[in-house]
Amino acid sequence: MPFYTLFHKCPQPASSPALNPLHHYRPKEYTSLNAFEGTVDTLSQHATALEDLVLNYMAGLDAMSQLQGLRTQIGHLRECLGSDSRVEEIAEDDDEGYAAGKVAEGKAGPSKKRKRSRK
Repeated sequence: MPFYTLFHKCPQPASSPALNPLHHYRPKEYTSLNAFEGTVDTLSQHATALEDLVLNYMAGLDAMSQLQGLRTQIGHLRECLGSDSRVEEIAEDDDEGYAAGKVAEGKAGPSKKRKRSRK
């Protein structure tokens, strides 16, 4: 019974030499070499395209969050604008009512200020 190494995914007898990935996967013929290089180039292009997609997606998320922030700010500004105009209208109404209510028409009387006594 052969003794296996600790690598459970690719068991290999300890008595035989381990495979060198560079020598094992390196193609020996020109046609195989061209196909291998073509496959590596294709994988590289797919990785670049995938990276571009991820970056565009992340930029889109950033743009969406920026737009949401702007919409929130616009909403707050509209609320402030609406409340200020309402406060001004209420203040104008109160000022007119206050001035009209405090004036006593037809009554004149002495001032309520005390005269200073001169010593």
